[in-house]
Amino acid sequence: ILSGTEKRTSFAESVHNSAVFSADSGGEAAIHFLRMSDSPPQIVDFADGTVHSENDSPVIATQEFDFECQYSRKRPKPGWGVMFLDYDYNIDSEGRAAAQGRSNVDLVASRLFREGY
Repeated sequence: ILSGTEKRTSFAESVHNSAVFSADSGGEAAIHFLRMSDSPPQIVDFADGTVHSENDSPVIATQEFDFECQYSRKRPKPGWGVMFLDYDYNIDSEGRAAAQGRSNVDLVASRLFREGY
């Protein structure tokens, strides 16, 4: 007998959920990279503006993620003066689970940096 809070899921749904959670982990890792940067990260690939990427990072044995963080633009922060700029980044994260599970998460993140001092 199943309790009232248990839910039966198919294997395919379980794999899909695991892939989504893996992709979300990649997005969180990219946000953490930006949050911990003391200054705007240097562009490492000028073809697409990539500032940081990680491949095949494991979550657990059957789940992993990749992410790529790309510089988009910088703009003044309203009300903060000309020395404070919002840097916008596009984050693309792919999560994988089991043999066939794949999921992508796309994010836009902004980080305030002080320039010109």
